[in-house]
Amino acid sequence: MQLENHCTYELDNLLLSIENLKYLPWIGKQALNTRESKLIIGESVYNWEKEAEKRKIAQIKLEKNDFASSYCL
Repeated sequence: MQLENHCTYELDNLLLSIENLKYLPWIGKQALNTRESKLIIGESVYNWEKEAEKRKIAQIKLEKNDFASSYCL
């Protein structure tokens, strides 16, 4: 699945200005074109790797602000 087909990134710069915001939400492509939206919030993030070097690489990915997020339709 390509997120670009389902999400908009129009609010990312505004959201990045929020202090202590760990992850950027995924915002549905049509969410900004409607008066009603549904917000589904969930987070499940953990380092799944067992080998030390792979754990370091996975940790770098986990720390990116777009790795895990909320999803708004």
